[in-house]
Amino acid sequence: MFIYPKKIAYLTYRSCAVVTAWFVLSAATCNGPAGGGGGVNPADTITQCSSEPAPTGFIKVNDDWDPTVCGKPSSVTRNISTYQRYDNKPVGTSLQVCASAAAPAGWTDGSFNWDSNRCGHPSSVTNNVKVITRSS
Repeated sequence: MFIYPKKIAYLTYRSCAVVTAWFVLSAATCNGPAGGGGGVNPADTITQCSSEPAPTGFIKVNDDWDPTVCGKPSSVTRNISTYQRYDNKPVGTSLQVCASAAAPAGWTDGSFNWDSNRCGHPSSVTNNVKVITRSS
């Protein structure tokens, strides 16, 4: 499993059809999106190759493309994923996660929405993000 060491986060902007504001990753350092967004606490995040399974106690909150790691794809391929820890959150906590991620036991699905800068980065309206809330 390739997990980026969590030391320094670099926030940059890349442009394709839409400006994507996430993160530049290097094999040496990464901390995921600076400040997180969607309730993501950088201290509770892990960024790793998308081909690896989600770490126990973590849920997927984003994915992105980095041509320098994880197979080094030459075209846009969501080859890295960011996960947030959920198993240490108190009852009543809500998190924004990728809609494709199954709600963990004790959590319930809430509203779904579209965010073109997260979870697959869809260019058309697609409910790719959802809110989950800890119920027990």
